[in-house]
Amino acid sequence: MKDEETFVWFMILLCMLALSLVPNLYYIFKSKDDFYSDYRNTIDIGRKDFERRYKRNRIIWAVVPFLILILMAIVNFFR
Repeated sequence: MKDEETFVWFMILLCMLALSLVPNLYYIFKSKDDFYSDYRNTIDIGRKDFERRYKRNRIIWAVVPFLILILMAIVNFFR
């Protein structure tokens, strides 16, 4: 029973990891100019605001997969 529960947790966290990598690929393959164009069409507060939002989103979507990997390690260690 313990191995089956660990497998289920591992698969759930693996799916979450895959889903969290999708925005990372979005930031890798889309150019910064395209992001700025989208920003100008929707929000358009200023260049500094765009730079702040762009940097924040890249950091967040780079950290989320690592947090999920740490959670996967904790689940596998304590199960």
